[in-house]
Amino acid sequence: MGILGSIGLMMSSSAYSQSLIAQAKVNPRIPLAKEIQSVAYAFANTPDDYSLVEKTKALTWKMILMSESLASCAIPSYGLPGSMESLNTSYVMMLNNMSALGNASESVKDQNRKYYEQSLNAQKKIVANVLDEVMKYCK
Repeated sequence: MGILGSIGLMMSSSAYSQSLIAQAKVNPRIPLAKEIQSVAYAFANTPDDYSLVEKTKALTWKMILMSESLASCAIPSYGLPGSMESLNTSYVMMLNNMSALGNASESVKDQNRKYYEQSLNAQKKIVANVLDEVMKYCK
């Protein structure tokens, strides 16, 4: 049983590996993660579109339900819509505040613009980091 037994183990081990690969290919979280990513990228181009936040929220709740108690997937999925809501709120506030500065001097407008750009860029990084975690851990 020495050589034949070890060949059998290698074959069953290889079959097990192939089974795991096949399972990974049909993992329903992978296309869902890509759909979440697609909606989040669309949101990055139009951060004032709250309907994209709502769509992401629905998709991420679906992901949480599919996460099979995998905290590394569920936690960033739960956090993504909140990060997007913060960015949306900040962006809308920026638009309102910048339009309220209508007759202000250019230096005042530039100062405000720089402040909002820094704030929005920081929030975009947070959204990107959380989205990366969803893409990494929900596959």
